[in-house]
Amino acid sequence: MRRLHGVAGSSASRSIAVIAAILVLATPFAGSSRAATSLTVNVAQRGTVIGSDAIGINATLWGDHYYDAPTLPALTALGTSIVRFPGGSTSDEYHWATNSVTKGSHTYINPANGWPSMLQKLLQPARQHLLITVNYGTNQDGTGGGDPGEAAAWVKDANLNRGLGVRSWEIGNETYGNGYYGIGWEPDRHAGDISRDQKEANPALSPSAYAANAHAFVTAMKAVDPSIKVFLVLAPPGSWFDITGKSRNGKPVQPWNATVLQNSCAWADGYAIHFYPQDPGTESDAKLLAHQDKIAARAATLQQEYAQYCPGHHPQTILSESNSVTSRPGRQTVSLVNGLFAAEDVASWLQAGIANVDWWSLYCGGYGVWENNSPSLYGWEKFGDYGILSSGRNFDHKGQSEPLAGTPFPAYYGLQLAAAALPAGAAFLQVQSGSPSVVAYAARASDGSLNLLLLNTDPANSTTVSPTFVGFAPTTASATWIGEDGQQGFTLPRTASLAVSHGTFTATLGPYSLTLIHLLGS
Repeated sequence: MRRLHGVAGSSASRSIAVIAAILVLATPFAGSSRAATSLTVNVAQRGTVIGSDAIGINATLWGDHYYDAPTLPALTALGTSIVRFPGGSTSDEYHWATNSVTKGSHTYINPANGWPSMLQKLLQPARQHLLITVNYGTNQDGTGGGDPGEAAAWVKDANLNRGLGVRSWEIGNETYGNGYYGIGWEPDRHAGDISRDQKEANPALSPSAYAANAHAFVTAMKAVDPSIKVFLVLAPPGSWFDITGKSRNGKPVQPWNATVLQNSCAWADGYAIHFYPQDPGTESDAKLLAHQDKIAARAATLQQEYAQYCPGHHPQTILSESNSVTSRPGRQTVSLVNGLFAAEDVASWLQAGIANVDWWSLYCGGYGVWENNSPSLYGWEKFGDYGILSSGRNFDHKGQSEPLAGTPFPAYYGLQLAAAALPAGAAFLQVQSGSPSVVAYAARASDGSLNLLLLNTDPANSTTVSPTFVGFAPTTASATWIGEDGQQGFTLPRTASLAVSHGTFTATLGPYSLTLIHLLGS
């Protein structure tokens, strides 16, 4: 059983109680100290304003614990406001009206999790809005691509029949992975039920075909409810799918993003991307936590593509999936490092102008010791899990098991602190850190309060900060943090007041820590 430091008995119910309170007396951080880090916050330099439903989570159809006692309070306390449903590649085989998958598919779905069961039992009680991914890939009997009429009927059921007001809809999931480039994982039968070799460079699976088919979806869906926003799939900006002109085996192909944009800018409301910065087996804690600059560069690349291929248009962008590794999650996904990255990932993309970031995922299910559990990665676990809540999987044959189902992993707390720091209506502020190991975000909320979200990415040393504020005079300050416990584990969130004097305060950032500082002032 994995230890959760600070939770006696490691019970899921007690974990939730701690989440709700987060009022534990502060204790000193472990680790050596390094020189103080300078930090300057300029309130006059306002950046991106955070919109509604900016931070969300994915829900999958195959999870087993959505209706267990810990889940509803955990999702409610998380602080996110939107859930992407029905989850990943399964979306391109899911038929909502029958709560079933495409004929001939071997994809598993838990019948308890479909439409409208999860909506009624979990998402509505947790006051979560929806981002729905409609089935672009397959029709009911598996003989062709997705049916625009099926998507339009879902809009009708959600918004007209049930009055849900679902504003955000996606046309498919990672469609660039449909085999057109010689690499395939996404269900797409627009060329029929053909072999993998026949999919490569097949015109029916091309980005231009996707744009044309997506237009039929958008037309049908907006005929039902013109107020919805519909997002098309783009490849991660700068990725191979984005820039290639040849398939895996050298066949000429269309680059995904340029082609989709040129064929859809006039009528698409926006575009959805995914971001997983590492491939399995290449995970590095240091490189992962240094990714904020690369996130800004990816976002800039996307804006350049918009300017080049969509002149005069300003489409909205959502990041509907993100986590640390593309597949086969190992130790890093359930370690403190991924908790820090979750907050950094959300804050970096929102600061770069992305409208919505949805972490993958609420539950997913554990992966065993055959994944990357290298001792070079922080932690001691010999399993991975994309979920922010444990699925309680038992790896008896390998001598490992997850904590009790519903127990939060560190990524839960990273998202929780990010959501608290970056409420709707807040504006990012210019903040300068004097150390590459201290990643800092600042946001001014609509009520005038100011939040600092600070990551110390140094695994061994703590540092102190006494920020300088330009255009703001703090009067009260409190800090909530998670951090390294000295045993390759993590502490649950703790909160303490900070003494404010002469327009600043001093806070200690422990090694491998994430700290939210909430300030009132003028």
